[in-house]
Amino acid sequence: MFSKRQWSFLAAELAVVVLGILIAFQVEEWREERVEQREIDAALVRLKDETRGNLSTCEYSVRMAERQARLAQVVLESLQAGGLAESDRADFEAGLVKLHWLVYPPFRQTVAQEMLSTGLLKSVKQQDLRAIIAWLPNYYDGVQVAFQQQRTNALRPKERVEELVTLRYNGSFDHSMEMEAQEAATQTFENATSVFYDFDQLAADTNFVNLVVRASSNQIWNFGTNTRLCTLFADVDSMLTKYGYE
Repeated sequence: MFSKRQWSFLAAELAVVVLGILIAFQVEEWREERVEQREIDAALVRLKDETRGNLSTCEYSVRMAERQARLAQVVLESLQAGGLAESDRADFEAGLVKLHWLVYPPFRQTVAQEMLSTGLLKSVKQQDLRAIIAWLPNYYDGVQVAFQQQRTNALRPKERVEELVTLRYNGSFDHSMEMEAQEAATQTFENATSVFYDFDQLAADTNFVNLVVRASSNQIWNFGTNTRLCTLFADVDSMLTKYGYE
């Protein structure tokens, strides 16, 4: 039988062993937390860079979307008034040809998606930052779906414009209004030598005017969507700065 003193020594040794194991577990947990925090910090720095890149495109996309909305409004107001002021002619023709153009925001959101898919986002300690990063990919995906729907809606005025308007480029006629052709260096509206249309015919075509109404609404939506998305990126950038990520 062990004496009381021996039992005390055994208990002390056991306590030391248990304490050592607990300390080892704690050290390992602390080490893993530090490794994870470094991964989080690296991801948030990359998100900051990506967000700033997105913000750098915002000024252009919002400006272009605003211009498209303004041109579409000129077309609509001129047709509804039944007359085209000479001072509005250039804007009317530009808006007419580009009724179906939507300014698609060329943004990236790969870091936020990566943090979601790997589960790293769950370990971000700041609740407000975690929430806005989680929302970003879902919101952007929703915008992409909405853009596809709006582009489908934009095809009807595009097809009608093709029937009623002819562009002339460097001696050749092109009835195609495809985005690729419009954006090509040699075939943009600005490079067209002539735009042929009958204003009275356009204004008298009730179906066409109704299509222009919807196209104008699409352009207003386009401007608002680009603006809201840019505001969201600005909020993400501001919050990252608030928590020291530069």
